[in-house]
Amino acid sequence: MSIRMMGYAVAFSAALIVNAHAEKAAEADPVRYVAAFTTMCRDTFPDVDAVARNAMANGWNETTPRLISGPAPVQMPRVFIKDGLMLTTTNGSSPVYSATCQITGSASTSLSGADVAAIVSPAIAMGEPQPGPGNPKQNDFARWTQGGGIVVEAGVAVYNKRVRTISISIRKAR
Repeated sequence: MSIRMMGYAVAFSAALIVNAHAEKAAEADPVRYVAAFTTMCRDTFPDVDAVARNAMANGWNETTPRLISGPAPVQMPRVFIKDGLMLTTTNGSSPVYSATCQITGSASTSLSGADVAAIVSPAIAMGEPQPGPGNPKQNDFARWTQGGGIVVEAGVAVYNKRVRTISISIRKAR
């Protein structure tokens, strides 16, 4: 291979690497999470069967979750994927909550839990939240509690102490 061709190959490889890192570094858009949460979870919750029907009608693709380790839950959650977001619902699989609906995504965020709470709060209109711990290296969720056992948590989930993603959930206590 000539030096000129090798130079083109190295430049092309470098461009691919830079492009791949740029795609991975895309910041999560919290407005998308709030919109998905509002239309998918808030509108029909706690009827998670209605949430699932709404998801399928709106182009979310259902996927089968797999158990990584530990004992299997009483009921596996239903999981739907669309445009880099994941919608998860459960119905009766928790000893504490009778139903849950959650929106998460794969895009990373540099926002804090307080930042996410400030964006979510006006959309859910449940008053002031109880703030999370504020530690950027741990899960940081604000919590709103409503009558009837409804709890909304919104903030940042941290995986493997590095990956930070936005998560918004609503749960109904038993």
